Amino acid sequence: MRPTLSRTEFLAATMLRPATFDQRVKVGEFCFAFGCKRTAHLNEYTWPDVFCFLLTSMAHAFSGLELKRCADVFRDNWKPWLDALVQFEHRPELGEQFVCIAWTDINRGQPPRVLFGDAAEIAAALRPETTAPTFIGMSFVLRLLRNNAKLAGLTPPDKLTVNPKDEVAYEIWHRQIDDHRQAAGERVAKLTKPLTPA
Repeated sequence: MRPTLSRTEFLAATMLRPATFDQRVKVGEFCFAFGCKRTAHLNEYTWPDVFCFLLTSMAHAFSGLELKRCADVFRDNWKPWLDALVQFEHRPELGEQFVCIAWTDINRGQPPRVLFGDAAEIAAALRPETTAPTFIGMSFVLRLLRNNAKLAGLTPPDKLTVNPKDEVAYEIWHRQIDDHRQAAGERVAKLTKPLTPA
C-alpha cells in the first residue's frame, strides 16, 4: 500500500479544498479505495484513494449520477474497478478498460447499470437495452491523476497496482488490501479470494 500521502498531499493531488473534502466524507459523498468509507490510518492516504476519487468525480460529472450514489457505486464495486485497472496496467494487449454508467430508463431515479471491461464486452452486455451509456477509460483517469500530481509537485508510482504475473507479490498485495480494509473498519472475509486474475 506504500507509498502513502499526507492529508495535504492528498488534497493537492485531488485539488479538493479541505472543507469540501471533510463535508463530502461526512455526508457519504466520498469513496476511498478498496470500498472504504474512511482512511485506514489518520491523515494517511494512498494513490488508489486519489484514483477512486477521480473516477467517482468523473462518473458524477459525465453521467449525471448524484455524488452520493456515485460514491455508493464505487464503494460497492471496488473489486471490478480495481480489476479493470489491473488489466489496463498489466495487460496492454487487452486495450482500454472502461467503467460504464448506463441509464436504462429515462427516470433517473432508477439505478443505472454499472459495467466494467473493454468496449466490446460492455456493448455486448448492454444489448438489446436502450441505454444512455457513459464510458470512463482507465487511461483517462490515470492521465488526470498524473497531471494533478505533477501540478502538486508529487510523483505517483509507475503502476498503482501489482502485476498478477508475480504471484507472490500479488498475493501479498491482496493481504495488504484486506489489512487496509480491516483497519478502515470494513468487514473482511475470513478466507480471502484473490481478485479475478488478469
